[in-house]
Amino acid sequence: MILDAVIDAAEAWLGGGFRIHGLSHAKFLAPLKPDETARIVLALRGPLLEFAVYRGEATIAKGTMSGTRVAAS
Repeated sequence: MILDAVIDAAEAWLGGGFRIHGLSHAKFLAPLKPDETARIVLALRGPLLEFAVYRGEATIAKGTMSGTRVAAS
């Protein structure tokens, strides 16, 4: 659920311009319950998409996905 939300946020942010090849690493620090909201922060650093997921001020997940930047068609 959290990774799906991260991928959706990345696609929205990059306009579908990043093809994910794999999950380099991820750390899940706390669960996110269905009735809770979270904030996703993304940073693109070359071929790596770094993400952090926050519930309030608490980090509940963080990690890095590898991928390739693709041109918009």
